[in-house]
Amino acid sequence: MGVWPEKAPNKVEKVTLKFEKGRCTAINGKKMSPLQVMLEMNKIGGRNGIGMKHALENRIIGTKSRGVYEAPGMEVLSWGLKYIYEGIMDRRSTKMFMEMSKFVSDQIYDGRWFDPATEAARAAIQVWADKATAEVTLGLYKGNIFFEALKGLKATIYNEADSSMEASNGLNPHSSQGFAEIQSVEAKMLAKAGQIKA
Repeated sequence: MGVWPEKAPNKVEKVTLKFEKGRCTAINGKKMSPLQVMLEMNKIGGRNGIGMKHALENRIIGTKSRGVYEAPGMEVLSWGLKYIYEGIMDRRSTKMFMEMSKFVSDQIYDGRWFDPATEAARAAIQVWADKATAEVTLGLYKGNIFFEALKGLKATIYNEADSSMEASNGLNPHSSQGFAEIQSVEAKMLAKAGQIKA
């Protein structure tokens, strides 16, 4: 499906993906079915050396298996969705999402797609996917994927004013100082008890 990165074109190819509720529905403005999306992304990602993976994996039966996997389409789509999720998830959601995703991938690898546990985890993941509607532009270059732009993400929790370390209409810098002082109470107590070095 693809080429090794060194044989990919010597220029960045930009691709814009439209996601609706966590699923890619259009590429470069052209609406597509899920199958069309995968076939087209395999072509685009493949010609740019994306998604060539060497693996020494631990199989469920206890043997070690070596292989080279090609997944150019999934690699590009997963990075596009990752950038959308970064805009809508807080730290706790991100941690839980990563754990659930790993659980589902392990279940699928073990042939347990229809297990109730897999169904429950997928339902939990859908809570975030329902908010993942946006358009993301990526740059593909010799096996690498670069972020270019993110547009139309209504559910974003990013607020430039709140993230500023300067005085603004958002977060008061004095609040950060107070938070740091409160966080230091436990560290000082552990140091006093000789559990950590001061």
